[in-house]
Amino acid sequence: MTRRGPARLLLATANQGKLRELRTILDGLPVELVGLAEAGLGEPPEVEETGDTFLENALLKGRAYAAWSGLAAVADDSGLEVDALGGRPGVRSARFAKEGATDAENNAALLAALEHVEDEQRQARFRCVMVLVDPWSEGDGDARSPSSAGARPVVTEGRCEGSIGREPKGAG
Repeated sequence: MTRRGPARLLLATANQGKLRELRTILDGLPVELVGLAEAGLGEPPEVEETGDTFLENALLKGRAYAAWSGLAAVADDSGLEVDALGGRPGVRSARFAKEGATDAENNAALLAALEHVEDEQRQARFRCVMVLVDPWSEGDGDARSPSSAGARPVVTEGRCEGSIGREPKGAG
């Protein structure tokens, strides 16, 4: 059976805000952008972010969801690195305060950790590593079937330098 229409690209996130952002960024590409719930493949697997780096976690998610769906998948891992905290929270940004913490709880924990740090020592950056994993690409595995081992990912990274203020500001 031959599929008609544009190729499908899986946006490998359950985060609705991130899904909206990715759709905005990738708007205009000649592909159908589908989220995990829209892939029509049932319940996606839970992927534990056990990596020590943003790249390791992005690859864990990208490879797992590409293998699960049989679609090329875009996945990311991102977070905040604060120099005065030795790069923390880093890959633990979403759970800096505790497992399942809200953004407000994580922000409060970060401000508390920096309470006695002088303004000129509060440098930080937001880092994001994104991967594109094609489960059908040639590699070490069998290119005739989806394989997380055989996929050679495309990797990109971005960062936004700044500093941490003394109180929460803004929205979104």
